[in-house]
Amino acid sequence: MHHLRFQSDGTLIRDGKAVAVDNGAGIYYRSAYCQCYDKIYVKIVMKVNIDSLPGTDFQRDVWRALTQIPRGSVRTYKQVAIMSGHPNSVRAVANAIGKNPCAPDIPCHRVIRSDGTIGGYSGVGGLDTKRKLLALEGIEIL
Repeated sequence: MHHLRFQSDGTLIRDGKAVAVDNGAGIYYRSAYCQCYDKIYVKIVMKVNIDSLPGTDFQRDVWRALTQIPRGSVRTYKQVAIMSGHPNSVRAVANAIGKNPCAPDIPCHRVIRSDGTIGGYSGVGGLDTKRKLLALEGIEIL
């Protein structure tokens, strides 16, 4: 069991450690626990201000596109390239997805290869975590 509470300054505390800070606009950026995959994720959803994340404009375009993939569905790397406005940069888009600092809040786990296989996952736990996150959304990729 985890103990969660908000401090008066908007910081979310989990088990005595800061997890997120409210930037004043109600948008939370989880840094130390950005890639935390446990039952708490199902109960707590953090909003992420993509513009405040460290990265290039290209990466932020890709991360914004990821947020448009509905829960319970997947897109290919090529589809994400098109969605992000970079249709001829599939490999660079895949690299940007791999640099996602806030998985699974920015849902890179919903991206698969064009041949229908699972693709990669650079978040904590690797492909096992990707499969579990997809399974929570009712998707099974063999």
